[in-house]
Amino acid sequence: MVSQDPTWSLRRDQSFFQRAQRSGNVVFVIYSEILLNQHHFTQSVIVPKTVSLLAVTRNRLKRQIKTLLAGLELPAGHIVAVVKPAALRASYWELQQSLLHALRKIRA
Repeated sequence: MVSQDPTWSLRRDQSFFQRAQRSGNVVFVIYSEILLNQHHFTQSVIVPKTVSLLAVTRNRLKRQIKTLLAGLELPAGHIVAVVKPAALRASYWELQQSLLHALRKIRA
């Protein structure tokens, strides 16, 4: 179980990836863990260098995905979105649809 410490970090808790529910599609791999005794969700976006070697491009994708996650009504817990290279060719609307699709697969 993840500690309730507000400074929780994926770097210190690599076992999260074994515990969490996993769902994916062409653009994302989503890891999600729902915590019943927490009141908010923590979001993390991972854009590896295999997506783009340019930090500007990786940061732009991170900002877009964080904006999409912030606009959703999600249960309390931790959500990690790992971006795949197909995200570079996707428009903002396509990113949104792919993210919603991956999240629906986890909830089902």
